[in-house]
Amino acid sequence: MISEQQVLALLDSAGYAGQNLTPTPRSGGDIHHSFSLVDRETQEPKFFVKVNHSEHSRVLAGEYFSLQQFEQLLPCAYPKPLNFIASDEICLLLISHHTLGPMPAEAAASLGELLAKQHQITHSEFGWQRNNHIGLNLQHNDWTQDWQTFYWHQRLLPQLNQAIKNGLSRKEQLQISSIGANLDMYFGDYAPEPCLLHGDLWAGNASFDSDLQRPLLYDPAPYFGDRETDLAMTELFGEFSRSFYEAYNATLPLHADAERRKPLYHLYHALNHFNLFGASYLTLVRDQVKRLDDF
Repeated sequence: MISEQQVLALLDSAGYAGQNLTPTPRSGGDIHHSFSLVDRETQEPKFFVKVNHSEHSRVLAGEYFSLQQFEQLLPCAYPKPLNFIASDEICLLLISHHTLGPMPAEAAASLGELLAKQHQITHSEFGWQRNNHIGLNLQHNDWTQDWQTFYWHQRLLPQLNQAIKNGLSRKEQLQISSIGANLDMYFGDYAPEPCLLHGDLWAGNASFDSDLQRPLLYDPAPYFGDRETDLAMTELFGEFSRSFYEAYNATLPLHADAERRKPLYHLYHALNHFNLFGASYLTLVRDQVKRLDDF
C-alpha cells in the first residue's frame, strides 16, 4: 500500500512543496493507486496522480509519453500530462484534474466523432515510438509494414506465451496457434490502415468532463493499428451508447465485414485479462476462440 505521506514526500522532492497540496485517495483502477491533489486552503482539486511502486515505473513513464503525444496530435481529448516523477520506492504520473460525470447522449455522439477524428491520424507503419503496457503487461510496438504480422507477433503471440506459463490448456494453445496461422481468412479484401488507437477503450476509460462539458478519454495504451480494434474493445465489457456508434460511423464508416473480426480483437484483451487476473477470464478466452473456430 502506498501512503499519502509517500506521495507528498515525492512531490515535495520534485519542487511542489510550496503548492500546499494534500493527496486525497480516489477509488477505481486495478493497477495503480490514484489521488487527487487538493489545495489545503481552498479544498479545490488541482491535479490528479497515478502512483505505483518503482518496479512499475516503465508503465507510468510510457503513459506519460503517450499523453504527451496525444497532447500534440489531438489537443484536449486526453488529460494534460504534467510530470513523471520516480524515486527508489515509488513513481507517479501527474496529470490535469477533471471533474467527471455521467455522459449525456449528445456527448456520447461527440465522443464517437472524437474517436473518428483520432483514427484519421495515420502512420506509414503499424506500431509506436516505444513499447508500452496494457495493464501491467508489456505491449510490443516494433514498426511493421503488415498488420496481420504485427497483430500475431506483437499482440496475440506474446499474450499466448504468457498464458501458457499461467496454465492455459494444450487445447487452447493449439486453437489459438491455428488462428494465428490463418489470420488472412478473417480479412478478405479488407486492408487495415495504421490509425492512431486508444488501445484500451472500454467504458471505464472514457467519461464526460462536467466542467468543460465535453467527453474525455484517458488511460491509453496507444499504437498505430487497425481502428476496428478500438471499436471492438468498446463492446467487450458492455457497449457504449448507440449515439456513439452512429456518430462514429457517420464520420468514418467501418468496413462491411468488421463484425467478423470482433472476436479476433477481443481475444487479445481476453488473454491479457487472463494473464493479469487469472482463471476467472478463461471462459472469456474460450468464447472468443469458439467464435473464431465457428467462422
